[in-house]
Amino acid sequence: MGDAVVLVNSETALVWVPVGPQSQLGEESAVHLDLAGHPICLARSRGRIYALLDVCSHGQVALSEGEIDDGYVECWLHGSRFDLATGRPAGPPRHNPFRFTPSASSTALSR
Repeated sequence: MGDAVVLVNSETALVWVPVGPQSQLGEESAVHLDLAGHPICLARSRGRIYALLDVCSHGQVALSEGEIDDGYVECWLHGSRFDLATGRPAGPPRHNPFRFTPSASSTALSR
């Protein structure tokens, strides 16, 4: 199994940053990372890995502490569910999508 890498904005360009072995990220789970001063939620669901800012757009809490299930992350504070691939909310209480990593719509990829 390869390393997970995340596309992030550096001061001059978009760069891929290795964040660790994929084997350390279980299926339907998430971990918090701090990359270049940005809180990142690295999540695995349905065999894919996603990277997003680790801040719920509703309650300003860490999404990495929520539940990951079938391509969605559920915020632990108010139950807002977001599609990991698009950031769109699946219903109330939140209506605005979450923000992706600093490079806009980056997802983590495997090498």
